[in-house]
Formats: sequence, C-alpha cells, structure tokens
Amino acid sequence: MAVTPIPELFRSEDIVYHYTNVNTAVEYILAEQRLRLSPRKNSNDPIENIKPVIPRSEIGDPFRSSVIDADKAREIDRRAHEKIAFAKQICFCKNDEEQVNPNTNPKYPLEYFGFLRPRMWDQYGNKYKGVCLAFSLKALKKAAANFHHGEVEYLKYNHLERVNFNYLEINVNRIEAVGLQNYWEEYSSIIEKTVLRKHIDYKGEHEYRFLSYTDKKFDYINIENCLRGIIMPQNIDYMSEYMRSALKTYAEKMGIERISIYWSHSGIDISDNRVIKLS
Repeated sequence: MAVTPIPELFRSEDIVYHYTNVNTAVEYILAEQRLRLSPRKNSNDPIENIKPVIPRSEIGDPFRSSVIDADKAREIDRRAHEKIAFAKQICFCKNDEEQVNPNTNPKYPLEYFGFLRPRMWDQYGNKYKGVCLAFSLKALKKAAANFHHGEVEYLKYNHLERVNFNYLEINVNRIEAVGLQNYWEEYSSIIEKTVLRKHIDYKGEHEYRFLSYTDKKFDYINIENCLRGIIMPQNIDYMSEYMRSALKTYAEKMGIERISIYWSHSGIDISDNRVIKLS
C-alpha cells in the first residue's frame, strides 16, 4: 500500500504547534502576523495562579523581625503580586522526542507529532473544529528575544507543593543580607521558574511557553518568518468555504506547508486510503 508521507519539516525538533480556533487564526494571527499573549491569571488551571508566601513568624514576631523588615517583606510581596498579575503567556506543543529512539523505534509513530494529539484538539483546538499552526521555535525565540520562555516542567502534587512553597517563601534575613533590590531580582527569577510548572497530568502536552510581564492589557509576538505550516481537520463539516479558502491562500502566499487531517472511527492513518492526506 502506498504511503502518503508527512513532510519532513514536521519531524524537526525545531517545530512547535499552537492550537486555536479558525476565526482567530484567519482574522487575527495570519492577518496581523502576530500572536497574542493573554493574561496568565485567566488560566483555567488554579495551580498556575501562584501566590507569594510571607511566613507570619518573619513579620509578626518582634523577636525575629523589625518593623523595617516587615515593610521590606511586604514590598517584595507587593511587587511579586503585581508581576504575577501582569504576566501574559502563550503556549505551544512540541513533538514527543521520547517516541523516537533510533535504537528501538527508528520510525516516526503518529504519536510523535505535536499536531496529532486528540486531547489537544479537544481542549485547545475548539473541540476538533479549529486549526493547528506550526512554528519554528528558533525563529520565535529570535522574534521574542526579550520575553521569558522555556519548556514546562511537570510535577506531582506533593512535589509542586514542596518546591513552590519553599521557593515562594519570602526570606527576611536574605533581604537584610543582600538588600531589597538585589533580593527582588532573586525573587523575580524564582517566580519565572514557578510559571513554567504544571501538574504531571498535563505531561502529554509537551508544552513550551513564552511569557511577558508588561502592564499592558496584552502583549504580542511578531510571527513574520516564524510560521512553517497550517494543519486542519478536513472531514468535519464545520468550516466555511471562505475560511478554507483563506487558509489555503495564506499558506500559498507564505510558502508554507498545509496538511489536512482525516479522522475516522479507527483513528488516523497515513496510507493511501486518504484518512490523512496532504493538500
């Protein structure tokens, strides 16, 4: 049986995927050539709403801390809450490198590809009615050079509780030792570690995240020269002819790959029965 190959481009470790709905893709992302970072505080995941911790013993016990110490701790707390409140983020899905081992698995199973994740299509791809955009991670990093970014670390509840509480505990003695501003820079970097953590149940997302801490309502990444492909389900009658035509036009105009996915009760395949086809 003849095989319809998935383009080599999508096998690259450099490729990351962003799921969204069709209207957002056509009318905003592709039309404006930019990605919007949205407020992190609007995330559905309560674990992502991190909070600083000021131990009562540090600011309430006169034998352990002075009024000045308490004021400094509260200032760090104020700055931290402000930074967290301002945080904007956008998330991408990476290919699963664990699925490809040259010694035991020389081929690329479909589970490897970040654009073939059913749960991602369900949760972030508008219930299988959206699109998935493929980007060069290297190009995104260059376009967002001033943004905070990194791979998400997946932890169990007890580990999340332990490291996040310990990391976020404001240390008055340390403030006194290094000074308020130096301590804030240290604490700020701690916040930037915690925002790249999620519960291990999300591990299958293989997420890469970009963050900004601007006080503006939104922030943006210019994606000119970053987009590499457009992927959309094709056997679900939901997309208007206008949207299909627009996606095709953008792909041709930008010279990027376009893949149409055909889902079936038996899953997906890349054989010549056209369950997945290139278009």
